[in-house]
Amino acid sequence: MEREQLNKYIVLLDAGHGGVDKNGEPVTAGKRFKHSGRPLIIEGLYNRAIQTKVASFLGLFGVKALLIPNQQADMPLWQRTKLINSITDNADNLGYKTLLVSLHFNAGGGTGYEIFTHKGHSVSDLCASVFYEVYAEKFPNLKARKDMSDGDPDKEENFSLLRNTVCPALLVEHCFMDSPRDAAIMQDPKGLKAFAGADAEAIFTILERGIL
Repeated sequence: MEREQLNKYIVLLDAGHGGVDKNGEPVTAGKRFKHSGRPLIIEGLYNRAIQTKVASFLGLFGVKALLIPNQQADMPLWQRTKLINSITDNADNLGYKTLLVSLHFNAGGGTGYEIFTHKGHSVSDLCASVFYEVYAEKFPNLKARKDMSDGDPDKEENFSLLRNTVCPALLVEHCFMDSPRDAAIMQDPKGLKAFAGADAEAIFTILERGIL
């Protein structure tokens, strides 16, 4: 795909939850985990770290990315949704296509990655399938958590950010921060970079294939 064609896309990268305040304390309650002998994991910080890396990789592809939020505060979901829809509406009026990717790390006793979309068949499902395709190639030893009941691998939930945004949207849970094995990957700078590279490659593939 020519760079001029890529210039007609805007990728919205949402970093889930909040980061830390001026004292280094987590902004969002919970959303953290501590493994014995390893630094505390604050999900919001890792979400922001991967957000900036994905944006940087997309820039190398010539793809414009906007960071939501671009601050440490935990922007309420209604405010995120309002901002995303405002950007999408303005972009649509100017002839741009938008894609929302919400970036997260999981918890709850599992392992591996999973991609969520809103309920029902949509373009978002096709986008999620590309993520599964790229992740299977990049992380063959990491479990792919899927729901094939409707014929595609993404998991469908009634998450408000996916339900109420007007552009194609998906939520990526890269791995489980409470899994020692998964945490070792995300706390390794090379592992975090690999996740970001896979996200960027999946997004670029979506745009290159004209899925949007």
